[in-house]
Amino acid sequence: MHRNITAMYLATQNSTAVLEVMKDVYRLINNGVEPSSDDIASIIKNITGYSKFNVDMNVVDRIIEDDFREGQNYGIFGTPGLIIWSREYNRGVVIVGYASAEEILNIARSYMS
Repeated sequence: MHRNITAMYLATQNSTAVLEVMKDVYRLINNGVEPSSDDIASIIKNITGYSKFNVDMNVVDRIIEDDFREGQNYGIFGTPGLIIWSREYNRGVVIVGYASAEEILNIARSYMS
């Protein structure tokens, strides 16, 4: 799943599409469906209109590995883990473990203001 979504982002540079794909994936999971790679491909095609991306999968794997290592550097060794960073303020916060969307937004608003 991560490889497909990362390849999609590299090809399209469309972060909104990534969010839409993730929403559809989690909608399946919330309904008790474990999404297959075909499900992910179908979701990506429905959202972007593309079924294949001209992306070097070695680059995709390296990006995923780099993200994994960066998370470990911040003490994230499992999921969920989230890093919120503000380039404007040059600071951020690490959230490890479950937090509701409302809690994450409140943390981001208070920490980044």
